[in-house]
Amino acid sequence: MSTRILLDSGPSGPLTLHRVQDWLRCRRFFALSRRYPPFPSGMPGRAPLVRGSFVHVGLAHVFARKMAVQRGADPEMYYPPLEAIELARVAMRAEFGNFVDTEVDLARRVVTAYEREHRHEERYEVLYVEQVFTISVTSPVTGRVWQYQQRPDLIVRDRYTRKVQVHDHKTHRGNDFDAAMEGYAPAVQFLSYSWWGSQFFDEAWGGTWIHMLSTSDVGRAEVRPIVPAPNLVRLFPLIYTQSEEEMAAAAVSRLGLDAYTPAANEQVCYTRYGKCDFWDVCLWGKPGTAIREELVQVRVTADSGAFPRGD
Repeated sequence: MSTRILLDSGPSGPLTLHRVQDWLRCRRFFALSRRYPPFPSGMPGRAPLVRGSFVHVGLAHVFARKMAVQRGADPEMYYPPLEAIELARVAMRAEFGNFVDTEVDLARRVVTAYEREHRHEERYEVLYVEQVFTISVTSPVTGRVWQYQQRPDLIVRDRYTRKVQVHDHKTHRGNDFDAAMEGYAPAVQFLSYSWWGSQFFDEAWGGTWIHMLSTSDVGRAEVRPIVPAPNLVRLFPLIYTQSEEEMAAAAVSRLGLDAYTPAANEQVCYTRYGKCDFWDVCLWGKPGTAIREELVQVRVTADSGAFPRGD
């Protein structure tokens, strides 16, 4: 074909829900990665995230081509998966350097093995691949309407149950899929899918599912429903709109960057991926600027029974 489609499997534009994910993670991380350049986030340079990005691109084209076949269209309208991964590698290499080359071979093998092992599975009718949805949410507190966008990896209809499911691709190095999948239950990304999916698809809604692929046991893949979190799904409109209102207030604060308070929590600042990319900035201040020291009068009072005076 003269013109082929290269699917975008990244964030869904300026209204992406990823903004809220970053905000809930750490206000300072949100500010440094989104509001105060030049502090580019290096998270895409983390090996597991780069690897996952390549796998996402490949799988998007696997399922887009399958969707075309199911609809009687020409699958060649989409790039073949490995060609799509190569185009993504070139783009990511230009942005993040040669580091990305170390992860592309494994991603190719994962996608190739998946396509080989699951080529003839016809349980799912592919409805949408990397389709952007715009969702409106009314604040239960202020009544203000906010909008965000999400780009689900895949939306399918189960041919047996006739239910519509959102599938999110995840890669995992290791064999313990149970613990890995359970950890995603409270993620705002999945709360959102469950919240609007049940309204958009109504009685046809079949839930949010994780499509997990192993990067250590290449070829292994499982599709499982997300661990239910009905209370957090109920609270999602409050979680989302409160975050938007807090972000809006911080954006006009006279405090500037200091309006975005750091999480200051070792479980946030040092994750399984290692140190936060803004570790040094948070610990030492912005490069090239002196830290302003202020004298602060501190009055400490203590119960004499708990803290002996020693006199």
